This record gives sequence, structure tokens and C-alpha cells, in this order.
Amino acid sequence: MKNIILILLFAFAFGLNAQEIASNFENVVFDVNKKTKLKLVQNNDSIFSIVLFNKKDVLSVKKQKGTPFRFFFEDINGDSVKDIIVGLNNPNYKKIQKRLVCYKIVQNSIKKMWVGTYLGLNMQDFRIIDYNNWKAIKTLEKFNQNSYIVAIYVWNGFGFRLIKRLEDKVPYKKAFETYMK
Repeated sequence: MKNIILILLFAFAFGLNAQEIASNFENVVFDVNKKTKLKLVQNNDSIFSIVLFNKKDVLSVKKQKGTPFRFFFEDINGDSVKDIIVGLNNPNYKKIQKRLVCYKIVQNSIKKMWVGTYLGLNMQDFRIIDYNNWKAIKTLEKFNQNSYIVAIYVWNGFGFRLIKRLEDKVPYKKAFETYMK
């Protein structure tokens, strides 16, 4: 019960909806279409799976190293088909780095779209936003110990392109306020 209350408080404080709360992914299910659904399953501390299923069968499973902290099902590349966007803590690096990975659903199969090494600097968090009639990634990035960057990225054919820095090397409080707008 304590965990549920903490999750709800976190969601309220940061303006997140249930589909963005990483600590309770087992309850997050997206409708792909009338028959097909999508969910994230944490297999263990270092591997999770994206599962595409219907009432009868598991249609596709894509395993990924890391621990997810964000999970979106949005059309990020503008092709009118929703994509799977996952933020993850990647254990493959000496220092745990937050990464972004994107997948597509093609003929009831989950396919890699983009597995990023870095989106920007030391990404702390990201959100999906509307930007000039496109879905975009808004990031909160750590520049150094005392300064942060807030940036907007859009899909660029294969990967993301920096469009704009909303804040550049500012204190955390100012960066976080801009990030949350």
C-alpha cells in the first residue's frame, strides 16, 4: 500500500499520468488496436521485455537490457503509426546512464527503430511533447555538477536531431521548472 501511495504522490508532484510511471509497469497496458495490446514486463533487475499480445497469444516479445524509467506509446516519427519509446537505465556502462530506445510494431512483431547511445548530454529525464505539429522529446540533461540543460529533439529519419535548447547551463531549479512546462 505504501508503494502505491508513493507512486501516486510522485505522479501528482511531477504531473505524470499512469502510463508514465515506471515503478508500476505491470499495470500499464496500451491498446495497439481493437484486438492487440502492448505492455512492459520487468524480467529481473537488468532485463525487461516489451510484450505484444492478444486474447489468445503472445505475438512478439522484445528483450532489452536495462531498467525502464519511462514508457510511451506515441507516434514519434510522424508516420501516423504509434511507436514504443522507453527510457532506461543502462547497466552496460561503468556509470549507469539513462538512455532512450524506440521500437515499431510491424506485422504483429516488435522491431528496433532506434537504440540510442546518447540523446544529448547526461540525460536525467525526458517527456513526449507536441512541438510544431510534431511529437518531440523534451529532455532534462545534466551539464555538470551545478548546471542543467533543457532541450527539444525531433525524429530525423534515423535518430533524433536537436532542435532547440530551452535552457542552457542553468541551475537545477530553473531547468526543472522549464522542463515541467
